[in-house]
Amino acid sequence: MRYWVVCIGCFKIHKYYTMINIELIDFRRVIMHEILRKTNQSDAMPSCVNSLVVLDDDVVKTLKDRLNIAFGKRTRCFEMNIANIAPGSFYDLCKDLKLQEDDVFIENSQQLAGLLAKSQNQKKIPGGYFLFIEGVNRVNQTSVYIAIKADLQEALLKDKATGVISVLKEVFLSPAQKFYKVGLMEEKTNEVQSIDPNDYFTCLLFDEQFNTSEALPATYFFKDFLGFSEDRNAKIVTKRFYDQASSFINANFPDMEERLNLLNALKVNLIDSNNQLFDPKEFGDSFIGDLDKRNQYSSIMLSQFPSSFLKNTALLDATFKHSSMFFPNKIKISGPSTDFDTYVSIVSDEEGLRHIDGLFEEYTVLLVKGKPRRNV
Repeated sequence: MRYWVVCIGCFKIHKYYTMINIELIDFRRVIMHEILRKTNQSDAMPSCVNSLVVLDDDVVKTLKDRLNIAFGKRTRCFEMNIANIAPGSFYDLCKDLKLQEDDVFIENSQQLAGLLAKSQNQKKIPGGYFLFIEGVNRVNQTSVYIAIKADLQEALLKDKATGVISVLKEVFLSPAQKFYKVGLMEEKTNEVQSIDPNDYFTCLLFDEQFNTSEALPATYFFKDFLGFSEDRNAKIVTKRFYDQASSFINANFPDMEERLNLLNALKVNLIDSNNQLFDPKEFGDSFIGDLDKRNQYSSIMLSQFPSSFLKNTALLDATFKHSSMFFPNKIKISGPSTDFDTYVSIVSDEEGLRHIDGLFEEYTVLLVKGKPRRNV
């Protein structure tokens, strides 16, 4: 079947905020170990030092600048929850460090380096430096623990006097480098009696290499090493639900009008600012009329998500800003969502073409082979 696509004319954001102000944190103790990557001959392993690192003011400023920029990237920074509290976990090795002497801090950091190396169980995961920082928030005197995994890079340096260009090896945390991850755990000030570690600590994750087309940041770092969980992170849960729900709709509703209506309802309900919570069951009951398909949706979706979750569409901003129409053979038409339906429409028969006869000065008519699939 051929479809005509009618278009009028022709038809591409960054908000800064930060989840924590690193400038308010005084670095109390810092240590740096190296993680050697997994090879065909050996597993990844730590190469540890036995002394703290002394940082001059310029290095501290650079580190804080990098961390502040990192925690200001809303699509790569996430609030997490502590899931692993077993002996030898990241949480277990950090939680009481403020009370310990330097020798215990060094020993625990070495165990953390071993834990990170163990989590890097694939050859594709690069080695690098592991920086571990204990800090104190000077406003409320809470302890802050920061773990940085920085991949190693090479750069060129030109000597201005001689003009000689040389190679700098083992460069890390440069402004242009995107190869680092950060885990942070900060004490909360509230005094509670609880067995849940999340009542005592706030946890943040930054993953520079995370792409919003992916389901999760690097699990080897945040789950296997840090022992964090994304289950209650609104940004990740919202995106995961949208991805899975839209896949279900595209796979099970062949009628284009019905499919588009459902996709639009999904989008509208997720971005509705009047309701901060999203109920997956209520969505199915309200918008999926066919009982068999509604039951199928329930059996697939409801077991994977909480009965309701806090909405946050930050990871879907780019998706929601653009609408696309997909055809076979990798042909795609896309444009801003706000204007797409105004400027693009589908004409599937000659009768429809007759309605635009005489408008060819204003419209461009494309004859495309194949049935279109649309996201909204």
